[in-house]
Amino acid sequence: MRDQVRVGVLLAAGAGIAVAAASADHVRKDRQFNRDVQLTQAAIQSGLDEYSRLLDGLGAAVQRRSGPVAGTEFVDRAVTAASVYQGVRALEWIPLVRDDDRAEFEQAAQADYPGFEIRELLRTGQAVRARTRPLYFPVRIVVPLGGNEKVVGLDLYSEKLRRSALDEAALTGRQVATDPVVLVQGATNQFGFLLIRPIVGDGWVRGESGVAALRGVVLGVYDISQLIHSLIGPVGSRAPGLWIEDQRFGIRLFESTPEIGPAVPPWGVQLRRSNSLSVGGRTWNATWVRQCTPFGHIVIGVVVLLGFAVVSMRYLYPRRADQV
Repeated sequence: MRDQVRVGVLLAAGAGIAVAAASADHVRKDRQFNRDVQLTQAAIQSGLDEYSRLLDGLGAAVQRRSGPVAGTEFVDRAVTAASVYQGVRALEWIPLVRDDDRAEFEQAAQADYPGFEIRELLRTGQAVRARTRPLYFPVRIVVPLGGNEKVVGLDLYSEKLRRSALDEAALTGRQVATDPVVLVQGATNQFGFLLIRPIVGDGWVRGESGVAALRGVVLGVYDISQLIHSLIGPVGSRAPGLWIEDQRFGIRLFESTPEIGPAVPPWGVQLRRSNSLSVGGRTWNATWVRQCTPFGHIVIGVVVLLGFAVVSMRYLYPRRADQV
């Protein structure tokens, strides 16, 4: 009877140690997950900040010019920037054009782009000649031109989301990101965002002036999926699964692990953390996930229990031999 009690105590101790070992393993994985989330988030946020500085530097070069923007100078600077940073779909110079100057502006632009005219997009996605308005913000220079030909001449101020961001940039004088937009370039329903860097005129007053006080804007077009993939790439296999949603609209902008849904799978444990990313005054909600299978815990428990069982049997059998 005493032997049975002792064996039971040993097995119970083994079970307790197994549970403790499994718990320690879970804590270790959770801590590693937190470290990987911090590393990946820092890489993404640092990259987004770097993209903002890129556009700000390009805008500062344009702001320093007192006269018309030289196409060759802008193209040279933009080509250099676009070649270094992945995720940049286009860099554009968009001047303010008043309706009285429209005909002259279009004629001058036709030297670079035959048939150039200021256009706007219909709801069907078709580009047509822009209706008469007091002001226009047409795309005058785009880098790279290849793949972006259909944005040339498009009036940024003719579309609601872009117009709202332009108004905000004009009022604050700061760089502004648009809400998520479906890119004119690329595949259907491909989400991107625009960063707008205002180029203010001599009479501009912060908090009072509107778009009429601008000389134009320097604009960056960014493919969200390509951008995020390029930023988490250096982190490698340590990067947790990630999905990003726009805070204002709840639109899913990026997803690196479509096979892992919000529900915890029955065969494993899903670690999850949520935090935010910011760019151009906009906030994105980031959710980080990692699926951990319990097999490690099971193996630890089985090994410990077997060890104690073996010890118990070795203790028990000699006693029975003595009795015989």
